[in-house]
Amino acid sequence: MRRAAVLSACLLACGPEPLRAPPPAPVVEEPALAIPGDLDLVLRIDLARVRGALGLDPSRALDRAYDESLPAERDAGTRRLLSQLLLNTNVLWVGVRPGHSPELTDNVLVARGAFTGIVPNTIPGEPPWQSARDLGGNVRRFERAQPSVRALPAVLYVREPDLVILGSAAEIDALTRTIEQRRGDRPVRAPETGLVSVAARLAPILRRLQARAPALAELLAGSEHLRASADLTAGALRVDVEVSFAAAERAEAAGSALRRLVAALSRTSAPWLTPARVDSIGNVVTGSLVLPETELHRLAAGRQSSMGPDGEH
Repeated sequence: MRRAAVLSACLLACGPEPLRAPPPAPVVEEPALAIPGDLDLVLRIDLARVRGALGLDPSRALDRAYDESLPAERDAGTRRLLSQLLLNTNVLWVGVRPGHSPELTDNVLVARGAFTGIVPNTIPGEPPWQSARDLGGNVRRFERAQPSVRALPAVLYVREPDLVILGSAAEIDALTRTIEQRRGDRPVRAPETGLVSVAARLAPILRRLQARAPALAELLAGSEHLRASADLTAGALRVDVEVSFAAAERAEAAGSALRRLVAALSRTSAPWLTPARVDSIGNVVTGSLVLPETELHRLAAGRQSSMGPDGEH
């Protein structure tokens, strides 16, 4: 009897492993939470309102970016897909780790919109995209080798009908942790208000600015976080900015310098800055500006007249 029991135990031990439950399907409760926490600046754009209020077409910016890069120009299949996605996007979040140039900037784009049937299971591109992998929960994942342009997407998540997430190659691991494993770091979050809003961790950005814009880096020395938004309400554009500093004395010094700068500019090259207000409260500097819509259109017309017919200066 004992021999039979031992034999049975051996047979069970040598048998096939029990089937493991598949990993849980990705759950993205809020689009902003899909941005990995290692990205220092997040921009949120209400594209539906931007199109309606300002008549801007974001796909033109995409076309310019591709046209200016010969390696990117070869990635025509991805370009067409991105254009279609942008046309159907209502709100776009862009998270970046600012690089020395746009082509070297690691990034993640999160788009909320109407994407049913837009992304096929096989995406043309250079390098080629792998076929879709079904992650469950109506989420598909596509991946490819790193493109020759670092900033171009190398991973794409689609959750029909309403969510698309794209990331450059450097963000593949961070997106896997954030979306699939649900253990990503806390992201920088732009305010959920306005036509456009932005939030940033300033220390790493200021280190990069030191060489390009030393005066600005010095002005904001000791700053930690930025939050800003711009919105059109009651026929005017309102811009609100908040910068927090590590110490109150640094905030006071920066606030004083900004007030002097705004006053000087409003008397010379930028009279539209006259109504701007800058305040220092504790370790925070706040700024606000309200521009009437007529002044906004005048500024836009002036910018257009300084540019050629192809949109270049």
